[in-house]
Amino acid sequence: RTLREILQEIAGGQGLTLSIAEALGGRVVEVLDQDEMSDAALLRSLGRRFDAAATVKNGTLLFAPIGVGSTTGGAAIPRLTLTRASGDRYHYRRGERGQFGGVEARWHDRTTGERNTVIIESIAGKLPKRLKRIFASENAAREACESARNKMDRAQAEFELEIALGRPDIYPERSAALSGFKPEIDARSWLIAECAHELSGDAGMTTRIRLEAGL
Repeated sequence: RTLREILQEIAGGQGLTLSIAEALGGRVVEVLDQDEMSDAALLRSLGRRFDAAATVKNGTLLFAPIGVGSTTGGAAIPRLTLTRASGDRYHYRRGERGQFGGVEARWHDRTTGERNTVIIESIAGKLPKRLKRIFASENAAREACESARNKMDRAQAEFELEIALGRPDIYPERSAALSGFKPEIDARSWLIAECAHELSGDAGMTTRIRLEAGL
């Protein structure tokens, strides 16, 4: 079945309509073993497999790739600019993308009974990152490798910022530009990975965000 068909079934069962990115809708899911898995758990599993995020807004189940900076319909999400004056405290961390020579996943061939391996972006002299799960097909293993590679790319750098005057217009999946920090920070493109808004009687609304390096 296609990913669109599976998600349509989940959305219909919850009384929701479905909006899925065109690039994902036709992807074929060859083996799907739900085995007492809730719909929410299945959505998380499919999200990890296709490096996508599932959210519900206004009665619609949205399923879109992480980091593309656009809606499921293809419209660009406005880019956000944050300056040194925007926040009170920040923390910057470099990732360790370069320690692996690609990504490796194993899959089981039911016809021959053999276990095979898929490797993407093999780099001489460096061991690939091996995914723990054994996949049911070569296609599923390759998709998992691509998803893991994208996550590794986004983890090249992380930036956390606390904003004393809350910004309700900030939400995950928006692309962002940072200005007024270190040149290394300002030169990167960024993606808002997580965002938390808190409201208290003493401090009013505050916002904490975590950004990852954009692809």
